[in-house]
Amino acid sequence: MIKIVGALSISLCFQVQARDYLCFLHGAQGDSEYMLEGVAPKLRNAGVPFISFQMNVKDEVQQRAASVAGDFGKLLKTDPSARCHLIGYSMGGLVARYLVNHSTVIVDGIEEDFRDRVLSLATTSSPHFGTPFAQLLKDNYPGLMPALESLSEEGVVVFNDPHSEFYSPEPVAIPTMFYSTFVKSKSELVHFETKLGYAYLEKVLTSRGDDPSNDGLVPASSMSFGERVEDLRISHYFLSHQVPGRIRAYDFLLAHWKSVADPQVENFFQNFFELGSLMEVL
Repeated sequence: MIKIVGALSISLCFQVQARDYLCFLHGAQGDSEYMLEGVAPKLRNAGVPFISFQMNVKDEVQQRAASVAGDFGKLLKTDPSARCHLIGYSMGGLVARYLVNHSTVIVDGIEEDFRDRVLSLATTSSPHFGTPFAQLLKDNYPGLMPALESLSEEGVVVFNDPHSEFYSPEPVAIPTMFYSTFVKSKSELVHFETKLGYAYLEKVLTSRGDDPSNDGLVPASSMSFGERVEDLRISHYFLSHQVPGRIRAYDFLLAHWKSVADPQVENFFQNFFELGSLMEVL
């Protein structure tokens, strides 16, 4: 399934002309509409063409990448010169890595590497080196969220091991950057899952002698991939629009600003969701 929101209208048809799209990849349990809620109008008003890919939440990284590559291939039928800036949130960051290292697309009947269509790659809150919280879920609630379980430290080894067929290193010829996220205490979190996750990660990381900083689901140290853009004081779920109980992140964003009283939170909203500084580096 492909969801393309054009600069002027919502359509699956585009004039055949060269365009550079912002391509959004949601997280493990995410949704393409929630990923861009509140952002889409700003992008349309700015005349920026963009795509939000819907991936099957039951799929693992390689299956999601295949889906995205197939959907982007559909776009290439109407816009053969299309290129993209990949922006991956959480698990979407691993999908982006896999895309630029392993995926192909068909252009005018000829297969080419997906990476040749990618202008830049940005990830935020992505567990590039896994998260112990995923292992906790796998051990205690097996089968509850299979895709999330695959994001354990053991599960993502295949993307960082040069001897693995899934190895997805930083692309040499593509500008690559990342945003890391963190909170300073459990009291800054709203959802039970992230409160539990924060406490568990803090305990595990501290016991190892590692930096305990985390955003409630992913260690901040696991988010490094490429050039660091900014460390954002905001929880994992506040970057997503698909959260337990269908609670919308935007419903809580202003209240969260007030509760943490930190300008970084407001800066994040301006820099990422409104694509202020991110657009500059793109």
